[in-house]
Amino acid sequence: MYIPEVFEIHDNEKAIRLIEDNSFGDLVTSHKGLLSSNKVPFFFDRGTNMLCGHFGKNNPQLIDIAESKEVLAIFTGPQGYISPQ
Repeated sequence: MYIPEVFEIHDNEKAIRLIEDNSFGDLVTSHKGLLSSNKVPFFFDRGTNMLCGHFGKNNPQLIDIAESKEVLAIFTGPQGYISPQ
């Protein structure tokens, strides 16, 4: 994935704080060559150094996660909904 130098984060603590401050992200997986993406509430477990997320138990993307060696989590910063009204 291309990341312009101005947006690169090399400091792990800074990346963890970004996740903690903006924990709603996109999880992208691949299954049989097809991409799938879902909005997921995440939290970073500092004790285990692991990124954790919450899925509904019937979400088919859980199979992709279990069978894949790699997935992509995207955190874009603060989120907000602006009503069309």
